[in-house]
Amino acid sequence: MQTDLFDGSGTVSVSQTREWLEIFTGFEQRNRFSLDFDGKPGALHVAEEGSGWTRFFLGGMRPYTLVVLHKDGKLALRLHAPFRFIHREIFVDTANRQRLGRVRKRFTFPHTRYDVYDPNDRHLFEVARGFVKPWTFTIRRDGRDLAVVTKRWGGFGKEMFTDADRFQLQFQEVRDPNERKILLGALFLIDFAHFEQGD
Repeated sequence: MQTDLFDGSGTVSVSQTREWLEIFTGFEQRNRFSLDFDGKPGALHVAEEGSGWTRFFLGGMRPYTLVVLHKDGKLALRLHAPFRFIHREIFVDTANRQRLGRVRKRFTFPHTRYDVYDPNDRHLFEVARGFVKPWTFTIRRDGRDLAVVTKRWGGFGKEMFTDADRFQLQFQEVRDPNERKILLGALFLIDFAHFEQGD
């Protein structure tokens, strides 16, 4: 039986992987990520399915599906983002396609906001991008800061020559494993919406 890594871990680090051919040619392949839980490397892996030609024409607005896999290849989660011109969103499902929740980008200006919902469309959290710290996204409920997503500096070489991103999701006061899984979906929605094309 697989251990639920979202039950008890305090921090998830997400690192995007890039092949050298992709770095030198600039020809982007499907996204791949490695997830570390509390410093335990490679606990889960994430792979993008499909996308094909839509990557080149639609960029971060394209529809995409991310599969979250255990080391043995067993499916842990499925994240799906349909095409949206505005109000981008991502749906988070279990391996057997049970809906856990969704995250939706709110149309606001100048600040960036996301709303997080459970499977019954009950509002769980608001995610707010920092104005002074644009790489920090604070997760709040009822005005209280409960968790945070931060884009980490990848080093001069990576930041200059690739869009391979590194993020950290600190759960802090969020204890429920399913809510944590939905927040992982929020992290990927943030990455695709803001950083895949260098926003």
